[in-house]
Amino acid sequence: MIPPLSAGSSRFTSLASRLLLLGLLSCTPANAHDHHAHSPALSRLPALVPTTAPGLPAAPVKVLNAFVQATPPGMSDSSAYLTIVNTGRRPLKLRGGTCPLARTVVPMRQVNAASGTPGVTTTGMQDVPFLLVPAGGKLVLPVGGDHLMLSALKRPPRAGETVKLTLIFDDHAPLTLTVPVKRL
Repeated sequence: MIPPLSAGSSRFTSLASRLLLLGLLSCTPANAHDHHAHSPALSRLPALVPTTAPGLPAAPVKVLNAFVQATPPGMSDSSAYLTIVNTGRRPLKLRGGTCPLARTVVPMRQVNAASGTPGVTTTGMQDVPFLLVPAGGKLVLPVGGDHLMLSALKRPPRAGETVKLTLIFDDHAPLTLTVPVKRL
């Protein structure tokens, strides 16, 4: 049996933020040519201006240098790179996000493992439940390091366009940004 959730519990707040995200926010290309693909109000927002859902506090963050990696046709995944500055007094858990170009947006951590050959390590990626943004600190998601993986692409991100990228933090309203797509 699942215990009931009360409005004061962080579990409720986290669940509520996810449900709000699924029900109220959509994440669409800002310059999509299909008029059914996005809300006109959302497409007029300037780049990197956050929008939030009602009822939950906005995450105390500043997002810098955010972009999505352009990919050639046929690729199933892309990545989002950014820096998140936590201006608050408590650490924040970045749980992932949403984007109209991908079925999922998942936090990924770069990992190094022994290759089986003495002195040689291999580098790979591992999906994690969250990435921590320290209180009063920052989380840097650089090219070649930890990042947000945009998986099961619906179409390739094209250099020069902008897309909506919504970040999900525990106990805070989803944060929607308009970010550019760039080639590496």
